[in-house]
Amino acid sequence: MTSNVQITIELTDVEYKGLAYVAVDPQEWVLTAAQARSQAAMTEIFNAEVQRMLGDPTIKNIPADKEQVVRDAQIVLLKDKQIPTMPMPPPS
Repeated sequence: MTSNVQITIELTDVEYKGLAYVAVDPQEWVLTAAQARSQAAMTEIFNAEVQRMLGDPTIKNIPADKEQVVRDAQIVLLKDKQIPTMPMPPPS
């Protein structure tokens, strides 16, 4: 079962104006950008997980449903990885 997660962002009126300059519907643009990036990550997770399962002789069945494979994948989220990251620059 898939549930929805709501993410809220705040933009200044000037940031919104800048986004509206390049997007007919800024809210739809942000949603589409987030969904496209999520789909790319899901494909990466799916491919890695299928390769892992193919190499595991104890696994007899691989689900055909991409969302199920991603949902069941035991992955480490980026926020939990111990890698050095550069802080986001402050808005100009």
